Amino acid sequence: MHLRINPHDSAPVYKQIQQQIAGAIADRQIHPGETLQPQDELAAQLAVSPSTVRKAYEELVSVGLCKDASDGDLRVTNPELGAVNGGGTDLALSLLKRELLTRELKTARSFQHRLLPPSEVTGDSWTLSSRSYAAGALAGDFYDVLPRDNGEVDLVIADVAGKGLAAGLIMAAAKSLLPLASVENSPGAALAELNLRLFPLLNNREFVALAYARFDPETGNLQIANAGLPDPYLLRHSGAIDALVATGDRLPLGIREEVTYSTARYSMEPADRLLMFSDGIPEARDRRGNPIGYEGLQRLLENSGIWAWDAAIGSPGLWLDRLLDEVSRHTGSILEDDWTAVLLEYEEN
Repeated sequence: MHLRINPHDSAPVYKQIQQQIAGAIADRQIHPGETLQPQDELAAQLAVSPSTVRKAYEELVSVGLCKDASDGDLRVTNPELGAVNGGGTDLALSLLKRELLTRELKTARSFQHRLLPPSEVTGDSWTLSSRSYAAGALAGDFYDVLPRDNGEVDLVIADVAGKGLAAGLIMAAAKSLLPLASVENSPGAALAELNLRLFPLLNNREFVALAYARFDPETGNLQIANAGLPDPYLLRHSGAIDALVATGDRLPLGIREEVTYSTARYSMEPADRLLMFSDGIPEARDRRGNPIGYEGLQRLLENSGIWAWDAAIGSPGLWLDRLLDEVSRHTGSILEDDWTAVLLEYEEN
């Protein structure tokens, strides 16, 4: 068993030791009857004080995962065989289940992260930067980049209702269906097709809010369709900020079986940028409990100067980091909902 202390983990060092040993017991890397490494030896190996290891071991004993043997060693118990330490079995089993669930969630989150495109993607005359921060162990937000054979590129950002494993599974299903829905369709028709495919998979409390953009770098043409997400912003190099509104029905996907979505058309000029984002960003609350709001977000873009870019600002990714840092400065760093944003820059040939 190899233990590792993470200096950036908010958990105390003794708790990290205790959790990792409990996880090793849960995974049967350490079996019942085996002895743990002597306290002083483990303390020297981890470069921590012996009292820190002693506290971790005491917690393992208190929950019934280990017990003091007659020879002075600390041995792993089998919490499934009956009460130890005055009824500590239930607590030990609870800890084992929690460790296993935590590991499963970490595995699921890692897989979910691998489903997303890279945070920086470059195409012919365009660069895309994206940032996605989950409020919980699993994200309900996702984004995708779908280059098309004719040189166009499709951008998608979505927010699945709810949190946790169910939202994560819906996210994976919606993402897998996107290429099928978009092959021969306009953005609006792609949303209608995706809605038809998702509707039988979701119950009446499950839905997906999704914004869809298609950009043609050859002409600068931009198409937008929207199923319940905030209007994207077109950040023009001149300094103007335009909300890109898709009129008509904007019902999130999965609520009603047949929905017709419209496609709005706009035009981008070289050095313009398209900003798409989930509602977790404008709905983030400040220290007084008030959401920053859509108007507040636009004021940040207009008044703080962070929307402007030049050689000093750097790449779209640096700009996006600066924007989210500015939102965090107003709302705090604890997320109540996922934050996802993508930024496309139209580059001159």
